[in-house]
Order: sequence, then C-alpha cells, then structure tokens
Amino acid sequence: MQDFDQPTDNARIITTRPDILALLRGMSSTRSNALISFFSSSAQLSGKITQINPYFDEIVFMEDVGTEANFPPGKASLITVLSSIKLQFHAERVEPTEFEGKPAWRVRIPKMLFCSERRESVRIEPPVGEPLEIVFSHSPGREPQLIRFPVVDIGDGGVGVLINPMKIQVELGKVLSNCVLNLPGVGEVVFDLIIRNTTEIAGDGSSRSRRCGCQYNKISLDAIELIRRYIELNDVEAQ
Repeated sequence: MQDFDQPTDNARIITTRPDILALLRGMSSTRSNALISFFSSSAQLSGKITQINPYFDEIVFMEDVGTEANFPPGKASLITVLSSIKLQFHAERVEPTEFEGKPAWRVRIPKMLFCSERRESVRIEPPVGEPLEIVFSHSPGREPQLIRFPVVDIGDGGVGVLINPMKIQVELGKVLSNCVLNLPGVGEVVFDLIIRNTTEIAGDGSSRSRRCGCQYNKISLDAIELIRRYIELNDVEAQ
C-alpha cells in the first residue's frame, strides 16, 4: 500500500470536514493543477480542480487538453498545490464525468488530508519565556475590540497564530488589517494579514481555537527587516 509522501516542512494531517472543505474550495477557486497517480499501475492523470460539491460528496476535476482518461481499478493518490500549500489524499476510485459539457473526472471528498507548507525562509517559534501576541482591532459594532492572537511561529513571509472563532470569524482569504506585533529587543511592526490555511485545535468551550497560517500583506520593507532581525536573534538552531 502506498503511503503519503514524507513530510518536508510544517506537515500535518487534517481530519475535520470544515477544514478539508475550506482548503479544497481554495484550490477550486484558483483551479489549481492536480495530479492523480494510481496504485495499481504507472498511469497518471492531470487536470484542474473545478468544483467542490459537498452535497454529492465529490470533487470534480477538468481534464487537461489532450488527456485520455483511463482509470485503472483500485486506489489512487491525488496531489495538488496552491501557492506554497501542498495537499495530498487517497481516493478509493476515480470516475469519469462531465463538467460544463466537457470531459472530467471525479472522486469522493476525502475524510483525511495530508497538508504541507513549503517555506522559502526560516520560521521559528517564539521563546517560551517571551511569547508573542498580535493585537488586532476588530469592529463588529460601534466600539472596536482589541483581540490578541498568540503567535505559534513567525517568519519573514508570514506567521502562524491561534484564533478563537468565538471572537472573530475564521475563513480562508480573510484580511486582518492593521495588526500590531511587538518584537522584544527589536521593535514594533504593523501589517495586514491574509488567512491562507486553518486547522482546528482540540479544546472545549471558550478554549477552542484554530491554528491559522497567515501571509503578510501591506507590510513595509523596514518591518520585514525588523522581523528578520528578531528571527536572527532567536533562531536557536542557527546558534
């Protein structure tokens, strides 16, 4: 039996259906390329994710031009990549279908996704004795509310934070504007964040939270240099 590829960076297994659907919809919205490899043969198919249909529990892929779809029996492995995020899952069967009058193929929505994020820069965890928090001004009503997001890890391209969904709605592509982060020994930086991926963290009641991988947006070069300086000072492995 074929296993998932070995994790390379920030790899995790996602089993909650809302998170699985959110990631797949992100792939569908950009029509990300997908590759299918069959366990029982060397046959491969390539195409683009075109539709996620939870009502029929299926993912529909549009065939690449010139592709002749042959479906060997048995399981297949599917891999798709959006920006720096790679998703892989197993399908029991691949079936031919049509989408907008053109040849396509479909598989069941998986119950488990292997997700890994390729990072081109170093990302570190804040020191235990000096945790980091991002302060975000949320304005659901007349009075703005200050919400604090604990930082899980930080790099010069983005951060991982914990967000309580009871305090703010979490969804892929959501922009968090004017976030403030104080970097001990370095200084304060201000930027916007875009939520790129999200995973539910086990917890009960008000302690329940989501780990969100966020990309910097509208950040100055000076702020990026301060973040790099903070990473250099706290990168234990490099030291």
